[in-house]
Amino acid sequence: MAIKLSVLTVTYNNDNTISEYLESIKKYLPDYAELIIVDSGSSDQTLDKISKLIKDPYFKAKKISLIESRQNIGFGKGINMAAEKAKGECLLFLNPDIKIKNTQSFDLLVGYYRENQHIGIIAPTLLLPDGRCQKSVRKLPTLLGAFKQYFLHRPRSYEEYDATCL
Repeated sequence: MAIKLSVLTVTYNNDNTISEYLESIKKYLPDYAELIIVDSGSSDQTLDKISKLIKDPYFKAKKISLIESRQNIGFGKGINMAAEKAKGECLLFLNPDIKIKNTQSFDLLVGYYRENQHIGIIAPTLLLPDGRCQKSVRKLPTLLGAFKQYFLHRPRSYEEYDATCL
């Protein structure tokens, strides 16, 4: 089966969230997807936990790649390393503190992309642990917003919004 989706994750000292993240991936990652993890020089137990979990027979049957860096290379460089290795038609950046909640999450994103290929970026709704919507998008900066925030000291002049949360 061709890879439609590459799920890309960069970790750095995420030993408190990586196990839950990988368990949710294990439960919901579709057969048409691959998972590429870049560890950015973690000094805690993150890398050990990843190495142990991806030896699980389920993960062995999946397309899982682990790229290890000996130093903290940052998110940008790490995600670019993962993207270079990716084979999917779509790239999904997932932070290691995310928990996938249902089997439809990946299908909906890939399906929406296929129907709307003129769109460059698609983002899912992010939910906080209590079920409220996490505002994850900001309006583009404007000169007026910058003036209000930096000269008039009005915080949040770059308003957050997320249409799915309205």
